[in-house]
Amino acid sequence: MAVWWRTESEEEERSPHLYIMNADGSGQRRLMAESLGTSAGATFSPDGLRMVFSRKAEGQPSDIFVANADGSDPRRLSDDDRTNSSAAFSPDGSLIAFYSDDGETSNIEVIRPDGSGRRAVVKGGKHWYPQWSPDGAWLLYTTAPDPQNLDDLDLYMTPLDASSPPRPLIQAPGREPRAAGGRIRRCHPMPVYKIAARMRLPTWPGAERLFRPYQPAGSIHPGDGHDNRPWSLS
Repeated sequence: MAVWWRTESEEEERSPHLYIMNADGSGQRRLMAESLGTSAGATFSPDGLRMVFSRKAEGQPSDIFVANADGSDPRRLSDDDRTNSSAAFSPDGSLIAFYSDDGETSNIEVIRPDGSGRRAVVKGGKHWYPQWSPDGAWLLYTTAPDPQNLDDLDLYMTPLDASSPPRPLIQAPGREPRAAGGRIRRCHPMPVYKIAARMRLPTWPGAERLFRPYQPAGSIHPGDGHDNRPWSLS
């Protein structure tokens, strides 16, 4: 499943649309006639029967929607003046995590697929892009330690049940650790690159594959997101 910016036959300008295809790239088809208005994308539920996505109407912030896997019967879960985006189902499908941003603060929140039980897991400050641990007990997310400096981000994790405070996993310049041979400028929780870590990481199976370092274009540091080489923390 992918979001493509393209001009459809009924449109005058390019806009983001939700498409699905086979793993080999064949069978491409649009799931919904209406543009999402955002490139935040969509994810399937663990059972493959539903999907969750963000949709942004013109002049309005984005909201979270759930639909059947074929794009039918979309249902709005959030409806407020905040930007609600980057939604993902929990491993058991019982909750959806997302971030909710009002321009001043951005919370990590969860909600049930029927729209009930919405609550903030991490609030105050600037936090985005939640990802679930495989056991559904933890949320990983990007945070800005200094809300005035959004180019300096860290990767944190927090227990869903709030049994302990959020804790840092990877920290950026001035906040150890550092990547071997260079600094980490930004961190996003995406299961892309495996890292060899010399720090306390989560203990669930495969946790070491959940992190990808990222740095702006033009960086000369190892692990800058522009090559596939793994790197170590020191």
